[in-house]
Amino acid sequence: MVGLIDEYDKPILDNILNGDRARELCEGLKNLYSVLKAGEPEKILFSLPPAPLC
Repeated sequence: MVGLIDEYDKPILDNILNGDRARELCEGLKNLYSVLKAGEPEKILFSLPPAPLC
């Protein structure tokens, strides 16, 4: 299986002037990626962490 998540940081960038909302979205992305990466880490060949905006 291959998963491609394009523009994963767009919700954060769209709310960059609203710090509380941007942090909330960033935490949500961290949670999503941690679940994806924890599934079967030996099968993940390449991944990028969430944007370092948090």
